[in-house]
Amino acid sequence: MIIGRFHDRFPRLSLMLPGLDGPVEVEFIIDTGFDGALTLPSQIVRQLDAQPFSPQTHLLADGSERSSLVYRLTLAWNGEPREVEALVLENRPLIGTLFLDGCHLDIEMFEGGEVVIELPA
Repeated sequence: MIIGRFHDRFPRLSLMLPGLDGPVEVEFIIDTGFDGALTLPSQIVRQLDAQPFSPQTHLLADGSERSSLVYRLTLAWNGEPREVEALVLENRPLIGTLFLDGCHLDIEMFEGGEVVIELPA
């Protein structure tokens, strides 16, 4: 089980990502409208031990298309290494539904509420 918090109107979860100089803690907003794994701003990507994968074009919620660089990184998830793709978008870091596939997500939607992710067995 992983615990986050609801604050400033968003469910949030911190993850430790592999950095060039040791682990980097990043606070993500959980975005159930984003069907990818992760988004990260370039400022954070430059600190990570992540490999460029390829640019991809994505359809955004407003109907526009955007081309973004994609990086692959390996992080610890449920006690195991997990390779994920992160889109480089200059906004707040997001966790999408692809990352949480197979998990149970429970959000208390009030300031200070718990965000609970139950991991698959």
